[in-house]
Amino acid sequence: MYTTVILSLYRGEKYLSEYLRHLEGMSLFPNFEFMVRAVLPSKGEMEILESFQRYTQLPMGLTWTSRHEPLGRTWNELIDRSSGKFVAIWNVDDIRFPASLMDQEQLLLDDPKSAVACGPFWVVGPGKKRQLFEDTAPTQFDLRTGFHLGPFPMFRKSALVNIGGFDEQFVSACDYDLALRLAERETVSWSSNVLGEFRNSHSGLSTATCVGLIERTAIELRYGLEGKVNPVFRGRARSYCLDQMTVRGLKGSLGAVFGEIESVRHRNRRLDLKSKGRLRELLIAMRCVIRSWTRTFQRS
Repeated sequence: MYTTVILSLYRGEKYLSEYLRHLEGMSLFPNFEFMVRAVLPSKGEMEILESFQRYTQLPMGLTWTSRHEPLGRTWNELIDRSSGKFVAIWNVDDIRFPASLMDQEQLLLDDPKSAVACGPFWVVGPGKKRQLFEDTAPTQFDLRTGFHLGPFPMFRKSALVNIGGFDEQFVSACDYDLALRLAERETVSWSSNVLGEFRNSHSGLSTATCVGLIERTAIELRYGLEGKVNPVFRGRARSYCLDQMTVRGLKGSLGAVFGEIESVRHRNRRLDLKSKGRLRELLIAMRCVIRSWTRTFQRS
């Protein structure tokens, strides 16, 4: 069993029963793990999940919290608890096509260097109008300057651990930040098959409020994408920690850099300038985190 499907459930009772039917309709069923974290769950959501857990053939883990928590934290929690080598994201209001999990799993098995498997998908808008997105594989430049992973990525778990997981300070755009960070050092496999349908109801944080736009601006400032920065949100975007990752992210990034240093040392070669610069950048970032925490504790 290679793959774990993770679901962060928040106010999704309307879609949950349909979601679980599609889950059991996967070609890979029952040879994958299913992990759910319910945030502020309704009574109906818990009844549906607990009933499903009793009869399903899937290995399933279910946790819940009575406190609100950001999506990035929930995903990180689920990734930590997962036992699969690969982790597939699947949101409750989206529809995966039956062969998608098997297709992506095979892509990652075929290419051990690939960190994530993605592919084209339909966007279903109001009135059920459908438009196909990402029908051709993005270039490396595209991946480093925008979000192209789509709503159905399947990650190699070890790659997520190496880059520190999702940055939990972002409420809406943590996947955008992770996609850009992943593109800095990892490769992407691309399926030729359409993976599913993304329901664009314009009710999520990224579309219903300006939170998503502010966070996108913050991330674009972090990665130096000045050509994309919206000047309207530049000031408010500065309230985010842009000079560093969270401590979780730093831990993963530092681990990767120190691993590279050790590898170079064993080969008796001098450390290249890029690695030196990256290490210096991370150490400065960690100092910024410590200073930020110190100021926070002093105010409290």
